[in-house]
Amino acid sequence: MTRYRFAVAVVSAALLPIAVSGNDYGQPPAPQPPAGLWESWEIGQSSVTGETYVVDEDNEDNAGSGTPDGDMGAAVGCLFRSDSRHPIEFNIFVTGGLPTTSAALFLESWDVDYDCGFPPCERDAVYFNDTEVGFLTGANNEWSNPMFAIPLNLVLPGKNVVRIQVDTLLTGRWCTWIRRAQLLIDGGRPATASCRAIATSQQTYLPGDTVTVIVEADTTLASQNLRFEVNLKNADGQIINGTSRVVTVTDAVDDPQVFMLGLGSAPPGAYSAEALLFDAETGVLQNMCSTTFTVASPLLEVAPDRGHVFPITVVGASRTVTYRIRNVGGGTLNGTASTPCDGFTAAPTTFGPLAASQETTVVVTFTPPGEGTFLCQLEIASNGGNAQRPLSGRGFLPVIPVVRSPVSPAGLVMISLLGIGMLWVLWVRRRA
Repeated sequence: MTRYRFAVAVVSAALLPIAVSGNDYGQPPAPQPPAGLWESWEIGQSSVTGETYVVDEDNEDNAGSGTPDGDMGAAVGCLFRSDSRHPIEFNIFVTGGLPTTSAALFLESWDVDYDCGFPPCERDAVYFNDTEVGFLTGANNEWSNPMFAIPLNLVLPGKNVVRIQVDTLLTGRWCTWIRRAQLLIDGGRPATASCRAIATSQQTYLPGDTVTVIVEADTTLASQNLRFEVNLKNADGQIINGTSRVVTVTDAVDDPQVFMLGLGSAPPGAYSAEALLFDAETGVLQNMCSTTFTVASPLLEVAPDRGHVFPITVVGASRTVTYRIRNVGGGTLNGTASTPCDGFTAAPTTFGPLAASQETTVVVTFTPPGEGTFLCQLEIASNGGNAQRPLSGRGFLPVIPVVRSPVSPAGLVMISLLGIGMLWVLWVRRRA
């Protein structure tokens, strides 16, 4: 893991959340985050009595003596559970009024692998005054600020203890680095920077897509260096990807910032893109905004949902059956159709893109190459699932009897060939 050092001062500053509204990117006003994502956190409420408390230097030890043991801050590095300083603990001293509407804790954490390719993954439990309030989540190899909604009755006047139990699954693989903590009471104090608008390039994505997030920020100063932290979150509020960069923002000049974040293996569901704005010099949270989007997978439906038995078919003739292909999910459906057997063909062999609720057809043709019973299956493969439909048909060659007629006066023999559904008559000259 790369060690990252960033020295800041202990500051108490501001956060003034704003409502996400219409923007300059041709999108309607962004919907609110999914229910439960922010809990008591009130986006869009101006605060006149709120306060922000920031801690970025350790001030407590495991014994609670008030002596720092060096387990949090900019120069600490990643702390394993086996470290003698574990658990990570520090105090936030609330010197103003207690919360009446909301309390939110932000923990600036490095490279939290809540989801990983090789489980068991990282689980770091967060406690506020001895009450568990959730687990750290974050982006890979990034500083992330997961937010924890703190029940109002947990916030005490004076000392409030935050404790992080690292690697609660006891894997020995994971470590945690907490660089800074910020507690926002009733939305925090007004700040100089604000998030004017946030949008995603589209409302619906597929698993594995890249989400384009556009953020516009303003400042009341002539210019201000801001660290934009942009995260993708699932419906449970867990950060699944994120990135950040420092940008110099000039008053209200239009200078949208574009961020590209991959969804990876994120399953279908409701997601949000959030932007947190920090003063790049102090690290203090200034403002945040969010918008929602959906991850929707295409879903294949093939009708009818059964196989097909073709009627007896004369060799050389053909019969057909039609199957309907429909996208009953989201995104776009693409696929192929095949019948890997003699006597059966499918057309067309490819289909799509089919948007949600769109459909097309695949026609299967049976042309028996000879007598007997033939078996096959229609194979549909797509990015929304696969399907098979069993097929069978019987080829038939008619038996043609030969009937001789009496000798005609013209010296010819008439031979009648009886066919299926018609009569063929052939006149043959009789031998001498």
